[in-house]
Amino acid sequence: MRLLVITQFSALGGSSRIQVIQFFPFLKKAGIEYRHGTVYSDRFYRMQNGIVRVSRGRKTANFLAGMLAGFIKKAYWVCAVARYDAVLIQREVFPPSWYWIMRHLNPRIIYEIEDTIFEINPFWHRGSIHNMALRYQARGCRTMMRHAAHVIAENEYLAREARKHNRNVSLLTAPIDTDRFTPGDKNRARDPSVIIGWIGSPGTSYLLKNLEPMFVALGGRYPQMTVKAVGTAPDFTMAGFHFTSKNWTQEEELADLQSFDIGIMPLDDMPFNRGRLGYKMIQYMAVGLPVVAADVGLNRTVIRDGGNGFLAATDEDWIQKLGLLIGDASLRTKMGEAGRRMARDQFSLLKQAQHLVGVIRLCIPNL
Repeated sequence: MRLLVITQFSALGGSSRIQVIQFFPFLKKAGIEYRHGTVYSDRFYRMQNGIVRVSRGRKTANFLAGMLAGFIKKAYWVCAVARYDAVLIQREVFPPSWYWIMRHLNPRIIYEIEDTIFEINPFWHRGSIHNMALRYQARGCRTMMRHAAHVIAENEYLAREARKHNRNVSLLTAPIDTDRFTPGDKNRARDPSVIIGWIGSPGTSYLLKNLEPMFVALGGRYPQMTVKAVGTAPDFTMAGFHFTSKNWTQEEELADLQSFDIGIMPLDDMPFNRGRLGYKMIQYMAVGLPVVAADVGLNRTVIRDGGNGFLAATDEDWIQKLGLLIGDASLRTKMGEAGRRMARDQFSLLKQAQHLVGVIRLCIPNL
């Protein structure tokens, strides 16, 4: 069985790494021979996501050059699909009109959707070349769902949308390797500080910035509190309390998560976000952290308020519930253990890998 896997990015891209690439060892073990192709380069990813700071002109030039290079790669992969038994495509990487061609070259196309790209993001403006491209991708998402032999959705919200366009839909929740992501060994007798941790990307760091007034209020009450941000832009700052930030790297991700005492998941309440399952919550729970998350969308399906963490709907909620956790180590431990159990029981990488292999075999029944 030969499978072509096409992702937006290499393992540097979070969605490509989490939703597809970490399954590769399991595909190999199941006897599925795969070839992995990407559309965009790591350089393109770093510049467009603010990991590397450059001038606006240089960023625009990089965007145009990256899109051109990506277009050439897309054309190459379209020509290659007929040589494989099936094709797994992550996200809306091809122009809408190309999916019709691909379906006729290879009818066994599996399309994976893990984001609400079909919703209109209020931050998209018609005058921006970049955001016009995102609108084009949104149309491609719906087209791909219609033409695919099978659609894999990350959660039920996305699955409901997918079923409007395709009757063959499976759920594959964001998986995590709970054998690797485990609680860290902390000696708090020597270090009484309490670290509120956030992990993300420069593009989503504005959500953390929105909590700055609440952190200022908490810092005045709890001098032992430190806010640690992983994955922000190099020039990202916060003031009025103890704050530290650093770049995200795959090599240090686990150690960074284990250095936290509390994980936070802020999110705006808008249609674009209501179908997004914040993977950082699952990471926090896997390493045994209590979570405080915005009371928005799918956060409510993961966080059991008062069980494995708290939901916060208002500024006062954030202050109150973070304060409870900062001041009570036993509560942090109790909630962290509950979160760890949920991560192991519901988001196991092994269970989701078995499900993915089953979907692939379903699309190629005679191989």
